[in-house]
Amino acid sequence: MPMNCPNCLSAQIETKDYAKKAAATVGFLGGTASGIASARNGAEIGSIVGGSIGCIAGPTGSRVGKWIGALVGGMVGGITGALTGAQLGHVIDERLFDNYHCLACDHHFRTPLAFDRQETETTPAANDVIPGVAPPRETPR
Repeated sequence: MPMNCPNCLSAQIETKDYAKKAAATVGFLGGTASGIASARNGAEIGSIVGGSIGCIAGPTGSRVGKWIGALVGGMVGGITGALTGAQLGHVIDERLFDNYHCLACDHHFRTPLAFDRQETETTPAANDVIPGVAPPRETPR
């Protein structure tokens, strides 16, 4: 369903995604740091693999295996942190910030939350007639 501006009803809408970008960056940096900090485990695994390759490649295989293990640990940690941060940032953008910008009238807005829309759609006004329910009788005074 296309998004329309609530001010001018234009369909020329862009998202700002400030929290998503910031959280993905912080998640990437934190995940990379965590991956490098736990590179000892990756280096041990790399050393084992490198040691088995070392039978063929010599002592250089063990050293290369350690570096490859540390590199892979840092990359996996960075990617995981960035994806997690982007998801968290998306939730923050949608629920807290005016994430949408109308290019036609320069209006900034956010989408109403699902429970906000549900309450307004299902709550009848005082003068609405509900099907299957008899209207209240007026009592004479």
